[in-house]
Amino acid sequence: MPTLPPATRLTPSIQPSAVARTGAECFINLGERNEARRIIEASLDTQWDSQLALLYAETSGDETVAQIQKAEAWLPAHSRDATLLLTLGRLCTHAELWGKARSYFDASIAVEPSHSAHLALADLDRREDREDAALGHERQALELALEQIGSVTGGRRRRIL
Repeated sequence: MPTLPPATRLTPSIQPSAVARTGAECFINLGERNEARRIIEASLDTQWDSQLALLYAETSGDETVAQIQKAEAWLPAHSRDATLLLTLGRLCTHAELWGKARSYFDASIAVEPSHSAHLALADLDRREDREDAALGHERQALELALEQIGSVTGGRRRRIL
């Protein structure tokens, strides 16, 4: 039986979900969303990974309602996962389930505020001609993004010459 050369074998430090995430991203970039979806679903059914769940919304296509049902089946075990709630909001937006999308975005923010969820709510508010609410969510998104940048850089700014 042939074996892989040592350099190509998976080491224990490489998580299967990281391999699934890389494979799914490649298939998405190639336009093979169904294959990416299959990989993500199989991996998440085995081992939960919030970042992989976030990628799930990028595989939406003709079967978005089925994807929503699948993601909702993960909810009981991961009800406090802000990324899963954000993913469900994005899937519902794709399916034009505006009220349900808003509920998931609000739930995501309640668990862990993110600029992504606030921007998604700003888009929904604009769709409903609620400009003031949209601007409020954009302001909150900007504040969260700047806060995240500050925590990464330690608040240091680089001077531009």
